[in-house]
Amino acid sequence: MGTESYLTTRISCFHEDLQGLLRHFIHLIQPCLVASSTRMKEFVLPSQPSPFLEEQIRLLLEQYHKGVRTFTRASFKGGKVEVVAPSLPHANLSHLDLRDINLNKANLAQINGEAVTFLRADLSESNLIQADLRSANLSRAKLRRANLKEAYLVGADLSNADLSGANLTQADLSGAYLEEASLQGAILTQTRMPDGSVHE
Repeated sequence: MGTESYLTTRISCFHEDLQGLLRHFIHLIQPCLVASSTRMKEFVLPSQPSPFLEEQIRLLLEQYHKGVRTFTRASFKGGKVEVVAPSLPHANLSHLDLRDINLNKANLAQINGEAVTFLRADLSESNLIQADLRSANLSRAKLRRANLKEAYLVGADLSNADLSGANLTQADLSGAYLEEASLQGAILTQTRMPDGSVHE
């Protein structure tokens, strides 16, 4: 075999080896690229009705993705315990994944929570008056004594949710999933139930 033919063969083999290494490298890093892309999507901020809310939601999401889940805290002021909870009326939380978040006593009146994931979230005693929670995932969520007056819960998943003592006056639960949900002591005045009937 001549020198030129030998070199051509070796270059060809080297090229094939390099292609194999590249394929292996791409195979190894592909999950990382997908995870990175997913994290970037998670940080996509829904458009907000005001710059103030945009900043508040951005900060909340940054903390959430760092592992923070409790956003309602107790502080001592003047010798008394004071509960400090987020105030996010009119915020756009649509399609966000906020599972396990603690927004106990938060002001979430008139939020856009379409298709939001509040799986196992603690929203006890929160203000959700006129909140749009259509198609939201509230399975296993704590909504004890929450104010859901005139809330729009069409198609929401409330399975195993704790709605004991919640105010559901004139709320719309059409098509909502309430299997194993606790409604003990809930106020259901003129509430539209999952089957379309209106509770008296």
